[in-house]
Amino acid sequence: MKEILGSWIDENLDHTTILHIEDKSLGDFIENHTRQKIYYMNANPTAENIASHIFTDIVPVLFASKGITCTKIKLHETPNCSVCVKG
Repeated sequence: MKEILGSWIDENLDHTTILHIEDKSLGDFIENHTRQKIYYMNANPTAENIASHIFTDIVPVLFASKGITCTKIKLHETPNCSVCVKG
């Protein structure tokens, strides 16, 4: 699970600017003026929403064919601050 989800996170979120889809014009500007990758979400990119997005939208797709069910995602914002999403 760590390898599959970790690879998805590295490819899509690591060193990436995460924006709400309504901020597409800002994302276009950033992409056109830097080499920064942009990842768009349908919600504000708070730690809570990112964890929920991974739990609800990403994990089921990544593991659908493997028969794995995720019961919890814990996302650390800092060493002392995290959010947990449970199903």
